[in-house]
Amino acid sequence: MPGLHSGIYNFLQLAVGPAVIDGRLNPFRLALARWCYWIQSQIFHIPDRFAIISAGPPRLQVHECGMLLVKLVVFAHMVSLGGWALLTISMMPSKPVGKYAAVICLMLLSCVVHGWIAQVMSLRRYRTPGYIWEDWKERVE
Repeated sequence: MPGLHSGIYNFLQLAVGPAVIDGRLNPFRLALARWCYWIQSQIFHIPDRFAIISAGPPRLQVHECGMLLVKLVVFAHMVSLGGWALLTISMMPSKPVGKYAAVICLMLLSCVVHGWIAQVMSLRRYRTPGYIWEDWKERVE
């Protein structure tokens, strides 16, 4: 199955690769950022000032998408560790799994809220009007 392995490799290269490739923005991240922005603005109706992905410019969207992908990987790792802990606890005799499940869910919710706040607060300087990106210049035609 070399096709599957090369497809996964290409996906990971685009997802975690650089934001600017050969003077152009990473197409995967830009498409994902635009899709995420549509979901958060049209489905969840989150105002732009509280949004994880902003309305633009494209370079900012690519940067925000890269940060979001890292946070999603960390969150997925935490969920898997929490599930493993619950599975281990459920195999022990006479242990209240419900209390542990509630604690793990509260910890995951706390991490989501802190990650969202960190994402919005850390991007303030990039969202200021006229911010100049050093690694990419927008083409003017």
